[in-house]
Amino acid sequence: MKINSLRIAPGFPGLEDHQQIQILVVNLSEDVMIGGESSFCKLLNRLNDHSVKKVGDQEPHYVYIKFVTQTDALNLKFANLQVYRRIFAVIGVAFLNNDDSIKEIYEKYENLKKSCDEDALVDNRLLIFGGQKEEINGENLREIIYYESFKDTQTFNYDIQGLLKNVIIILQSKRLEDINEVKRCPLLSGEEKYQVGLDKQSKNYKKKCIGRLKKQIGDLHMLLGLPSQAVDIYNIAIENLKSANDLLWLAAAYEGIAVASYYALIGNEPLIEGKKGSVQRNHTINNFDTKDNDGSYKNFKRHSRRNSDESTKSLTTTLDEKMKFKGFLKNIGKLTMGNRGFIDIPSIMDKFIQSIENFERFSYSAKIEYQCVIKAASLLFWERDYIRCESFLREHIGKYLDDSFVTFNNFEKSYICVDCANIFKEMNFMRKHAFFSRLAVLFRLHVSDEEPRTENDYKYVYPLLYNTLTGYGIKLKSPLDIDKKKSNFNITGPSQIQVKAIQEVFMSSLRGGLVHSSIRHLCFLLQNYYDLLDQKAIDSMLEELKKLTSKIEEKHNLNQIIQLDYCNVLIPAVQWTRFPTVIGVELKALKRNLDVNIITKRGSYGDIFIYSPFQQGHNNVKIYWSVDCYSTVTLKIVNCFHFELTVSNLVLLVDGCDFESIPIRLHLPAAIKGQEETVIDVDMQGFPHSEGTLKFIGYSCEVLGVKNVVKFDNEQFIKTIRVLPKLPMLEVDTTLEKQLLKEGSHFETETEVSLFSGQKFDHTITITNTSDSISIRNIRIKIQQPKISGGPQLISILESCNKDFILLPKASKDIKITIYGIDPTTAPESTNETFPVSSIFSKHVSDNVSIVSSTSNLLFSEAEEQVSHDLIPYTGRLLNSTIKITYAADLKNENSEIYERTYSIGIAIKIVPAITISNWHVLSGEDASTRYIVLDVNNLTDYDAELNYLHDKELSVQAKDTCRVLLLCSCCGEISPFAFSHASQKPSFHMQKEEIEKLRRILEDHVSNHLNIRWSIPKLNINGNVPVGSLLSSVSCLKQLVVPLLTVTLSIDKKPYTSEDDIIVYIGDIVTFNITLLVSTKVSFNFSGTISLLCFHDLQNGEEHIYVPESLITIGSLVVPFNVQVEEDDGLLRVIFKKDFRFMFRYEGIYKVKPSIFLNKCDNIEEQKLLESAEKEFFISTASFNVTTKGTKS
Repeated sequence: MKINSLRIAPGFPGLEDHQQIQILVVNLSEDVMIGGESSFCKLLNRLNDHSVKKVGDQEPHYVYIKFVTQTDALNLKFANLQVYRRIFAVIGVAFLNNDDSIKEIYEKYENLKKSCDEDALVDNRLLIFGGQKEEINGENLREIIYYESFKDTQTFNYDIQGLLKNVIIILQSKRLEDINEVKRCPLLSGEEKYQVGLDKQSKNYKKKCIGRLKKQIGDLHMLLGLPSQAVDIYNIAIENLKSANDLLWLAAAYEGIAVASYYALIGNEPLIEGKKGSVQRNHTINNFDTKDNDGSYKNFKRHSRRNSDESTKSLTTTLDEKMKFKGFLKNIGKLTMGNRGFIDIPSIMDKFIQSIENFERFSYSAKIEYQCVIKAASLLFWERDYIRCESFLREHIGKYLDDSFVTFNNFEKSYICVDCANIFKEMNFMRKHAFFSRLAVLFRLHVSDEEPRTENDYKYVYPLLYNTLTGYGIKLKSPLDIDKKKSNFNITGPSQIQVKAIQEVFMSSLRGGLVHSSIRHLCFLLQNYYDLLDQKAIDSMLEELKKLTSKIEEKHNLNQIIQLDYCNVLIPAVQWTRFPTVIGVELKALKRNLDVNIITKRGSYGDIFIYSPFQQGHNNVKIYWSVDCYSTVTLKIVNCFHFELTVSNLVLLVDGCDFESIPIRLHLPAAIKGQEETVIDVDMQGFPHSEGTLKFIGYSCEVLGVKNVVKFDNEQFIKTIRVLPKLPMLEVDTTLEKQLLKEGSHFETETEVSLFSGQKFDHTITITNTSDSISIRNIRIKIQQPKISGGPQLISILESCNKDFILLPKASKDIKITIYGIDPTTAPESTNETFPVSSIFSKHVSDNVSIVSSTSNLLFSEAEEQVSHDLIPYTGRLLNSTIKITYAADLKNENSEIYERTYSIGIAIKIVPAITISNWHVLSGEDASTRYIVLDVNNLTDYDAELNYLHDKELSVQAKDTCRVLLLCSCCGEISPFAFSHASQKPSFHMQKEEIEKLRRILEDHVSNHLNIRWSIPKLNINGNVPVGSLLSSVSCLKQLVVPLLTVTLSIDKKPYTSEDDIIVYIGDIVTFNITLLVSTKVSFNFSGTISLLCFHDLQNGEEHIYVPESLITIGSLVVPFNVQVEEDDGLLRVIFKKDFRFMFRYEGIYKVKPSIFLNKCDNIEEQKLLESAEKEFFISTASFNVTTKGTKS
């Protein structure tokens, strides 16, 4: 049974010494190690289980046994004066082999008994483990107990209990001896010589002897757990000793009665360890707070015992009686002791003071006098009367430490200071504790010149100085404690004094040879007091740190708690958060091809979307990592030293997942005084090896010769990220020419293509699933490229993956694409397009091709013009496009999440202008259902080109020259003449745009086959198609290929007019103007109108026409009416009527004659709107006349 003692520290003089029976246990042989632990230590632990014995049945009390391993000279000297100092039994222990001699062990055992006071020994034992049992013989076989081995000790407890029982019985018999007749007189060691000549028959001598014997009987009562009876006996002894003027024994009796009175007050019952916080000490039976006359409280909650001896038996009869006593004692707080008055704490202290005063009379009893002082102070301490305790120590301890007090040497004075420091530490008087600890160091190190201080001296004083740090406001708590709250070290108090105190601790550890402790204290100083230290002190500390770290083989670990076994000191860990200083932590997303987008399958209702303009410009994309993917965390680090700091083996500390951090080495630039510190962004890489929630809690590194481990206490630095399971990854290969990746590139692969406008090349992109076990599904390909309003796209997909395609592990798939060289002069340059223009590309297509392009059709900004004036001539356009391959892992999980990745291929397409279209016109064709498209084709190369169109027609175009190509195209019958009018009447601009684009695509599909012009440059051995995207994107041009509501064709004198050349006539010549009016067969309602002729001058250059009706003389009808009826017809047009107008010119000049149609209003409003919109789209031919006078016609 382990109990709580009234002892402040191990080896400290305590009140419980008076009630402990001492038994000496000595190992007489070599110790044997069992399982790495000493057998003798195990034996002592087993003996300590018998340290408390309950004695008596009717009136039970407790006897305490104290097993010691060595004797004390002071105890041997004063064994008769204070019986508790005696050794009452000896236990010899021997661990033997078969070869060891038991006889030698027995001789040692006999010598051990002789070294003790044999008269005080009541019983002894020799425990032999192993050896030859046959060798055991002798007279005292009863004392020898043999065990075959240490493990085979079934009767051990029984044997020890037998020994203790014998000791207790013999002591019980001694306390009951009749001492009324003086048979002997107890003497101290060496007191016999002073007995010569004394009258032993005198009354004074008899009182002296009776007093001493009574005093010893009182000690025996205390040892046997009967403090109440001991008080009565001590009182008798005091009366006799006082009468005999035996002051030394009187002092011992006063000490004995003080201790006995206290135990009679608090009880003798032991308090089992673990119940300390739940049981309170009761003065008699009351558990109330009592207050002395001076106002000091005596409430005690640290230890508690209940009265168990005969003096309190009457108080435990019934509950009613207890309540009565409790009410009575509430106002008294004292223990009544029969006819001898009462016992309370002040009276007990008076006994201690009287004992001290009597001890002071004898110089040779100074040590037991000091022990009495400490016991008295301990009593005040256990009563929590800390103020009186401090005052008592201040009053009585000072004389022992005075230089004139030579009874104690400096070492003994040092021990006195240590004892006082321990008391003040337990009272939480940390300044007092620090003062006496430092005073103990001074006494310990105060040696003469002939005796220099040794390393052991500094080792001894080191724990004393170290424990003083708390007295200066430095709380020595590990920053890595799980119970830490806000800060690693809570430092309060005067900083300069703290620095000095830590430096003293450092010097003592340094001179004591404690290298690791010295390093730890230096690091603590630099971390917590760096701002208070001057540069010279910092440099000297760093130099000293360098020397210390060079003495040890392994790196000193600041994270490891240092345990000094010789003094039971634990030095907490230190976090170097300054060297270097981390001011920020940022998680980086995976590489773009490894980045994961999670798609969660929601219910049928989905998420509610609420638009907010405040969300614009904020990137709230969540970051995810994946198992075995290269991941990055950025630390923002600052070096506060004035020199370059080298940091090695810098790794991250994580929690939650298995993470392999790649160690790195840094060289941080020095801080310059007066300038802002340089912040270095350090990318820490690693690989997560398990899925889950990964938390970054700190980092570790090696700096200045030590290993530093830092755990973040700033919540902003602690980052958490979700690690997804291992996902498949695509490996992409392509037939495109690859380029080196530029820094900051957004692509995984960058390619480049060079081609002439109109050329087309096919390429293949091969995708491979690199995973060994996971398939890939839902592969989607998206192309981001400049928008083209008409003609072929820049990049087109020929062959891709269908929706249900699954790419198995290690399988591959080819994707076919086509790259077409669009007209670079018509490619979009607006930054609002899908890709902004990089526009000018100053690079030749190949070494043997030198082409200078015309820039007449390009609009440049000022910045682009500056680039175009580069020494390298401009030869084309650079258009950027991106192919994005999005794919999902074929994995099943509990949350039905889909993990998607995207692989991006950047394609820089350089297009060199070759054969392009600069202008176009639409003219009437061979009949009303056809049109001629006239194209101006430019050869922008330095070589002659050949054109092939309409399957069999060829045309040569010289370098830097332009030719005109006439292409016959039929009108489109799929579109109604009112289609564009319907599109413009849509309710929104977006709908109008979509409808017009739909009509444009229909016309584009219709006319594309007619615009197929092939070109070739023989000298370069290249060929392609003339890009007509600019024409196909022109809605105004394509609208002319729609069959209009009305079409008017012309013939002059029965000859069709199909050109824009002027017809030469004379003034007065009659011209027959044959008009044929045709209507679209798409018309679904009737309408009517009139047709007449208009004569005007065309001034060109965008000027308005000048109408000159007076220059024209009409012969016959001037205005002819017509009426259109709905009829079914399979053609595109049908003829309404034919009419011949005859006229002559009055004046010379150049005139334009054009039929003019006026439609009558319809009763139906919708039909009227359709007519008004279609009126603008009438296809009416105009004839040009050059009128001259007679005689000038050639």
